[in-house]
Amino acid sequence: MFKVGNRVIYTSGVRGDASSNPLWGGAYGKIVGTIIKFDLNKWISVVWDHNSSNVYKEKDLELYKQQTQLNLFGDNFESNSISTN
Repeated sequence: MFKVGNRVIYTSGVRGDASSNPLWGGAYGKIVGTIIKFDLNKWISVVWDHNSSNVYKEKDLELYKQQTQLNLFGDNFESNSISTN
């Protein structure tokens, strides 16, 4: 179940692939949106990160799962340093 503020991606493709309907991985790349409201007919209003917006049914969207990059070497890693001791 979605709620206002959730970050979502449009994955169904039912409404095409356009600037106002940016299909995840489609012609407009990987655009993430934010749910801003629900109406009485269960339409979900989404504003996309590139400032377009549209309405969707729940089956059109998926929660965005943000991936985090691991920093295995810490902040002080210098790739060009070689110890000569």
